[in-house]
Amino acid sequence: MRYLVEKKKVSKRTTKKKVSNNILKKVPVEISFYFKDGTNCQDVLSLAEKIESMAEEHFQNHVNEGKNDFAQWIEIVFKEPELANELRKTQNKDRHVIEILKHLLKRV
Repeated sequence: MRYLVEKKKVSKRTTKKKVSNNILKKVPVEISFYFKDGTNCQDVLSLAEKIESMAEEHFQNHVNEGKNDFAQWIEIVFKEPELANELRKTQNKDRHVIEILKHLLKRV
């Protein structure tokens, strides 16, 4: 019986690891995020770095009252509705970076 309990613990950790790898992985170029300036991002950490360094006006092209391109991409490509919902709550560039990094830290 003890062996079965230990085996379940390992199984849970393995499953958790697979989920966290999903948010950290690079996606193929054809489903990467494309910015207005023509550059692209293939993973969520790179997205946070790009958001942090972009001009506010560039950010507002992707996030405004009518849309949140970053949340949409994260939800569809990475299957991360929790993070996407947090991003939809704000139109602040710094808050986007913070929410992405917080989410990544939880998943590692």
